[in-house]
Amino acid sequence: MNGRIKRIACVGAGTIGRSWATLFAGKGYEVFLQDVDKNALESARGIIGSNFRTLTKYELISNAGAKRAIARIEYATSLPDAVSQSDFVQESVPEFLPLKQKIFSKISSLVHPDVIIASSSGGFPMSKIQAAAKVPGRCVVVHPCQIPVHLTRLVEIVPGRLTEPRTVKAASSLMREVGKQPLIMKREVQDYIVNRLQFTLFREAVDMVGKGIVSAEEIDAALCEFAAASFCIDLGPFLQAHIHGGSHGVGGIEACMDYYAKILPDTWRSLAKWTRVPQSVKLGAESSVRHMVRKRGVSDKDLVRWRDRSMLGLARIVWA
Repeated sequence: MNGRIKRIACVGAGTIGRSWATLFAGKGYEVFLQDVDKNALESARGIIGSNFRTLTKYELISNAGAKRAIARIEYATSLPDAVSQSDFVQESVPEFLPLKQKIFSKISSLVHPDVIIASSSGGFPMSKIQAAAKVPGRCVVVHPCQIPVHLTRLVEIVPGRLTEPRTVKAASSLMREVGKQPLIMKREVQDYIVNRLQFTLFREAVDMVGKGIVSAEEIDAALCEFAAASFCIDLGPFLQAHIHGGSHGVGGIEACMDYYAKILPDTWRSLAKWTRVPQSVKLGAESSVRHMVRKRGVSDKDLVRWRDRSMLGLARIVWA
């Protein structure tokens, strides 16, 4: 466990916050889970218990370890009670900028100046959030790229203009301590790394399905097979391009970039460019997805359970 950080406050007991609480408690930290809604806290208590039962079922944590982890979590509606004695704060309130600014302002007035206040925001620039904080240098985005947070590995570390380098270093160290792989951005951009890539890909997928070029099922199959075959661990699109460019013993990435510059302009011009989903595209995509779900004969809850079971196989990296 990180030597200086012993108690972590998770502010917001929704899907993200309760999953952070599961992870931090399971990794040995004392956790204070806070939410102004008592019902949300009670719901979180039950779901966290279920999370640990699943983790023990898949032998990612022992029964005794799960019991100790659950005992390390306290629940409160009071923000001062949750954060005043904490060494690190992970904010996971709804994605509404004025609310996050208000919460950061309150938290920064309650914690020691050295305490890091991290936001789970999936797109807001930290510079806008930290503007309301009394110690902006200790504020940083720590965004989980996928959910459930306690089963997935990637997090994006996004500093604001006023974030201190030591804050980025400490937040990254904590994330590695709990089994995460931090992606550290050098400067801010809307929606960070993974969402920008994902949303660009999603727009083209929606466009093709919505226009009747291909079905949602074929798109999903293409991407799943393509990703499995092309992007293995530590070999993403840039190293793949480097390999392709040097496939004849010369060139590498430089040759590949030159080649793409020659052959891709027509393809790039043909890609979707809309910033508001055309109604015809929207209806076509929705119909194709609903047809796929009906064809598989599964409910939305079944899909969530299938996703989580699949992720549990990968979660051994996080819980090792």
